[in-house]
Formats: sequence, C-alpha cells, structure tokens
Amino acid sequence: ATDVDFNLPSVIKDFLFDLHDATRRSARIDEVQRLYDAKFKEITDKYFAQSPWPETKVIASEVGNDEGFLVFYREMAMRHVTTKLKPQLADHIASWKNYVQLFDIVLNTKEEDLCLSTQWICDIVLEFVYQFQGFCQFRSQVTSLNAETIKVLEANRDAWNLPEVVSILKKLIRASKNSSSAGKNTPFNAGPFIAQFGYFATIELARLECLTGDFTASLSTISALKLSDRSELFVQLPLCHFNVFYHAGVSNLLLRKFSTAADVLSEIILHVSRVLKPGAVNSLRAGLQTQLQRALDKAVALTAIATFLCPGHRLDDQVKEIVDAKYSDKIQKLHNTESLQKVLTDLFDFSAPKFISPSVPDYSVATNTKLDVINHIFASFLTEVEQNQAFFKLKSFLGMYASIELDKLARFNDIAEADLVCQLVSAKNKGVQQRASSSSQRGDVHYFVDAGAVIIDSSSAKSELNKAQERFFVAGVRKHAEIAAQINKAFAAVGLE
Repeated sequence: ATDVDFNLPSVIKDFLFDLHDATRRSARIDEVQRLYDAKFKEITDKYFAQSPWPETKVIASEVGNDEGFLVFYREMAMRHVTTKLKPQLADHIASWKNYVQLFDIVLNTKEEDLCLSTQWICDIVLEFVYQFQGFCQFRSQVTSLNAETIKVLEANRDAWNLPEVVSILKKLIRASKNSSSAGKNTPFNAGPFIAQFGYFATIELARLECLTGDFTASLSTISALKLSDRSELFVQLPLCHFNVFYHAGVSNLLLRKFSTAADVLSEIILHVSRVLKPGAVNSLRAGLQTQLQRALDKAVALTAIATFLCPGHRLDDQVKEIVDAKYSDKIQKLHNTESLQKVLTDLFDFSAPKFISPSVPDYSVATNTKLDVINHIFASFLTEVEQNQAFFKLKSFLGMYASIELDKLARFNDIAEADLVCQLVSAKNKGVQQRASSSSQRGDVHYFVDAGAVIIDSSSAKSELNKAQERFFVAGVRKHAEIAAQINKAFAAVGLE
C-alpha cells in the first residue's frame, strides 16, 4: 500500500475519532456496531473505492496515537487492500506481522480495555485465514515470480507459515476456554471478546484443515459446535454460517460420506435460499447478497454430486427441486461413462474450495505447485466415483427384490457369476469403508449371500424408511417454526405483537 499524504476530510476524522472512542474509552457496543458494520463500508465506497486507506502515521493523531488501536485500524486497511485492490508482496508480509501483533494484543488485553462487535471479530479471524490461503497460492506459482520477489520470499520464510497460523488459532481457542464464558453459547455483541475470538478461531481452524486436505481433523474441530442449534453465534452471520456448513459438506463428501454430505449441504441450501428471498434480502449487509448467491450455487453443485453418488438417499423436496432445476442435465450425463469425467470435472472445479499446499516451495525449481493439491484430491475422488459407478446398476436390481438367485442377477448385469460375486463383495466392502467412523450411509442396500442367492435385509430397509420419514417430519416442523418466527417478527416490526 502506498502512503496517502493529504488532508483528511472531516467525515473520516470524525469516523476514526468516534471508532477509537467507542472501542477504547466509552466501550459502547452499539456505537462500535454502527461505525464498523455500516459507516466503515460507506466511507470506503465513497473515498477509497480505488485507493487504500491512509497509512497509520497519517491518522495517528486522530486517535491519540493509540498504538493498540492503530494495529486494528491497520488490519481493516489491509483487508481493504487484499479484497478490493491489488496487494503487493510487501503488503502480504506487512499484514502477517500486523496479525501477529494484533492477536498478541487480543490475548493480553483486559476485557474493559477493548470493545469490538461480533461482526468485526468474525471478519478479523475470517480474513486471517483467507490471507493465508491467498499467500500460499501466490508463492506456489514459482514460474511467475521474478528474482527480486523470490529473494524477498526467501528472506521471509517465516511469514504465513502453517505451524504459526495454526498455533495462533489454537491459542485463541485455548484462551476462550479459560474465559469466564467457557462452555456457554456467547451472545451476539456480548460476552468476553476473547470467547468470541476463540469461537471464530474454531470455525476458521476447521476451514483451514479442510483447505489443506485434512478432512477428518476438520470435522473433528467443527464438532465443538452444534450445527443444528439455531442459537449458535454463527447463525446470525450469513457468510460465516455458510462457511461452517459448506466446508463440513466438502469434508464429508471427500471422506466418502455422501448422504451425510447431502444432508449438511441441504441444510445450508435451504437457509441461504430463505435469506435471499426478496423480503429478507434487504436486511443483508451491502455486497453480501452477491457473495451468498455465488456460495449457494456452489453448494447446489456439490449436492448434485453427492446425490449422484448416493442415489437412494432422499433429499428435502425443496432442495431436490433446486438441484434438478440447475443441474438435472449434468446429473443425467454423470450416468454416461463417456461424459462422466468431463461433467464431474466441471462440477468439482466450480464448487470445490481452493485447496492449498501450505508448505514453502523450493524456489530454485521453476515449477508451479498451485494446482497440485486440488489435482491430487480430484484424481482420488474421481477414482472413487468410477468405482461407485460400477455398482449403480447392481444396486438398482437389489433394490427391487427381497432375494434373487446369483445366476439370474448375473444375467441381468451381463457378467459371469464369479464376476458378480466379486462385485457384490467389492460393493459391500466399499460400503463398510464409507460407513467407517460414521453412521450408516443412508440409501445403501444391505444384503448377504446364502445358498446361491442374494438376500436383501428388509429390516434395514424398513428401519431406513422410518428414519427418512422422521427426518422429513422434523424438517417440516423446523420449516414451519421458522416461518412462524418470521411472521411474528414482521408483526412486531409494525407494533402488532
């Protein structure tokens, strides 16, 4: 970022003075929320749409040269550069050093000395991991880096290194557990700020683990939150809410837990669809509607993949309608062996997160490693899909019978009886792998071979049908409860409680 040396307009001076006063002296959370959540965006769009915010030395006198506050201001300014402008390498490194300083302040500041809104805290932690992700992608494109850039990167190998990033997030989580609100669901814009930093650090650590391909660890980390609990703090922050469910869905999908992935993704599809309805969208922060629409499209594409891989799983009717409206043609093409790879590649490229290789590359070797991780993950996933495709026809026949002779089933599948037995064993083994450390894969056909016939376990089928009906009923109750809450909120807004 370049030094902006000019006379600050009075509106900017007033904003900075008021924000400093609200965060460091008066501790008025409502004022912090107004200034950060709304005024900051308004001033940025009007005065800094194409330029960075002023350097700290330009505005220091407006905030009483408060070094602690200037660290938070610098984070806001750098976030604007990285999201709206074109950050340079020096910006990335300066931002890393500022984050290290900022989190040190957070971990060592008394509650009464710092007042931040929930949205502000969420944005800080969210951006921290986003910038790590962006820096990993930047430095992995070795062939695009000139000699001077490589020299700077070599001299700053400790900048944005994975162990330190993870260590910072875990320190925040540990500190939050030691706070006075440990074990409690922190209210919005209330409670100790360290508890909220730890809360969002948990979410971002899970996202980071997903981005680096450690899907089991990601699900383990996010299990500290109750995803189905509407009182969870992330529910009040639409983008954070989406990230929680989206990365949990991705992790389940790539761990071959296809029906679980479909359920998790369906939940967020329904929520975001309601948020984006004409009546509700007006309450969103500026620019959030576009972000959520893109996010929704990704979740729908992932759900299309999950339902293709678990054809017996029943989706919520509304979700099925959304998926079919957008991807019915692609789902049909997935069943064609010739078009499977291309269609799956298109869907995966569009919907998957930007996976990263967190290791520092060997800058002496002119090779780009940016796509290595996603290519490896997709190749492994494609192999799994191709293996599952061989079982679709077999399972479709099993779903039609209570029992069937092996020779008859072999004729239906146009294969030898010995090959059929191999397929049955392979399909059963694949199902066991997918169910490992998780609940039963819904939509599975349970069977065993006895006396030259395949016996379908009808008790499992009936049990699964009952569970499907229960899920449908519970989803309906939840949906009606949300509609009732929206109606009551609308009545309350016009004084008709």
